[in-house]
Amino acid sequence: MRWILPVCALALLACTTDVSPDVGFGTGGTVVFGAWNVSGVGDGVRGMTATPSGLVVATGAVLYACSRDGGCGNGNAIYAVNGATGERASIARVAADDTRVYWTEIIEGTTPQGRVKSCEVVGCSSPVEIFAGAGATLGTDIGTTDLGFLAVDQGLVYWTSRDTTSSGQTVLTLSVRPASGVIGPPQTITLPAAMTPMRIANGVLYGTVASTAGASLVSCPVGPSAPSCDSPPTLVSWLDVQWADVDGQTVYFDAFDPNTRLESVYACTPSCAEPTAIYPSASSVFAVQDGVVYGVASGGLGSCTVASCAGGLVPFDLPFSPVGFGGDEPPPNIVLDPRGGAYAYAQYRPPLPNVGLDTPAVLGIVHVPN
Repeated sequence: MRWILPVCALALLACTTDVSPDVGFGTGGTVVFGAWNVSGVGDGVRGMTATPSGLVVATGAVLYACSRDGGCGNGNAIYAVNGATGERASIARVAADDTRVYWTEIIEGTTPQGRVKSCEVVGCSSPVEIFAGAGATLGTDIGTTDLGFLAVDQGLVYWTSRDTTSSGQTVLTLSVRPASGVIGPPQTITLPAAMTPMRIANGVLYGTVASTAGASLVSCPVGPSAPSCDSPPTLVSWLDVQWADVDGQTVYFDAFDPNTRLESVYACTPSCAEPTAIYPSASSVFAVQDGVVYGVASGGLGSCTVASCAGGLVPFDLPFSPVGFGGDEPPPNIVLDPRGGAYAYAQYRPPLPNVGLDTPAVLGIVHVPN
């Protein structure tokens, strides 16, 4: 089901739109999920992750499995935290592989606890607990704005925890274990306390660490046999790096040039010896798949092929502007669809006839083609 008239009727109050019977708003994409069509999302969308069958959306309390064709609502809920035990807990992060979804939960209590869980994307009838204990996420209690990092790569699940020693030193740890779940403690890898993990691809962790330029891009191998990552090699130090992604063997990152203060997206080989500017950037978060870049263009969502990005991203005909999920270290608000295209968490922008109307902020997730 596509959302067309009901959005105006329920949320935008006597609006007129460029509604298309095929794609909802405009002609450049599909509205997949919207807070106006789902009750009980007052704690907000925490994140989203894509699978070949569609999109999984996480609020603080519920996981939804959505079709990329749209019409996702309460009937698409596959898991609700607190449902079985009545404890106060909150979903923090979400990730997925081809068949399963993984998430972290923060459990309220005197000693903050957390857990990492998993279940089938279709059905989610029997969630599996991969890990439970203190420090399962970076969060410290319900409502925290620091919710940690979660990733799945090559059959392994990774998550971070942050602890403070008796001497007041902050320790950031990356835990890893098989996605299937095994008996015994997970392997742990120490990370720099100032590191912001961003992406794990092909067994390598990419992130940023504070530097004289602002934030350096670093990387190191991770996994069951990986060495320590407490001093990861620096890939780029002369730019202030904001975000990073990987497509095949190419590393992409968004950064400010400290000399010109201009922001661009760059590409480089895994060693990043000679980064090349791909296009001028308007927002740090982007995603790359099969040589196609998805990001923010002129306030809206746009794309371009890497070979033809010099003039910037080409906007989609879709009146939504990507927005962040919130939090100190938010997850990406643009995620790739394994079948092509991308999903973006965004705010609806009323068409020109409605600008200035007292309309509520309407947030949703849209799908755009490749």
